Amino acid sequence: MENKLLSDIQLENIKYCALLLGSLLIKKPDDSDLEAVLAELRQLDSIHEWPFGKKEETEQALCLIKERLDTSNSIADMTADYQQLFIGPFSLKAPPWSSAYLDYEGVLFGSSTLELRAWMRKNGITTEVPNNEPEDHIGYMFLLLSWLTDERPNLIEEFISQHLAPWSPRFCEKLKAGAKTPFYQGLALLTKTTIESIVEAFSIKVATRPLYR
Repeated sequence: MENKLLSDIQLENIKYCALLLGSLLIKKPDDSDLEAVLAELRQLDSIHEWPFGKKEETEQALCLIKERLDTSNSIADMTADYQQLFIGPFSLKAPPWSSAYLDYEGVLFGSSTLELRAWMRKNGITTEVPNNEPEDHIGYMFLLLSWLTDERPNLIEEFISQHLAPWSPRFCEKLKAGAKTPFYQGLALLTKTTIESIVEAFSIKVATRPLYR
């Protein structure tokens, strides 16, 4: 994916999807800052308004997401689901860090985290991740992708190929299987089809990495 071939519209599409997905994967459903993102989802009346993904998968994903948003007491259910998927205290259904999938021992701040840090350092990229969260959290990686579209579009292919795409589809499979609410089932499907569509659309060669989860 040569940067010169990426139009402003393509960059905006990647930025939009990455920002929305990153926010949804990071913030708890009862976070007041998330309301604007949820409002954006409610306004998506057509699958054609989501720029990436297979038509049938995008349609199914948005139907699941909006089904949960439109029911009563959904925030409480979504918050409980978020907790068991990403936080614990018991075994997580969908660990959101690359090291859980790419490192043999599945530890936090593992080798894949260090590789991402080294890549960011090499390219002069600094981020502020709160609460000592590993930089390889999928939500923050999507936010980094969104940032790259404005600041370093020449690095998008390498970032997706080496750091995001090798493991994120497996995470999405775990998320869909472990989710108890239609919202997170839909989010899993939307995230997976979006990443795969971006890879296909821009002919990105995804690095082959062994997955341990």
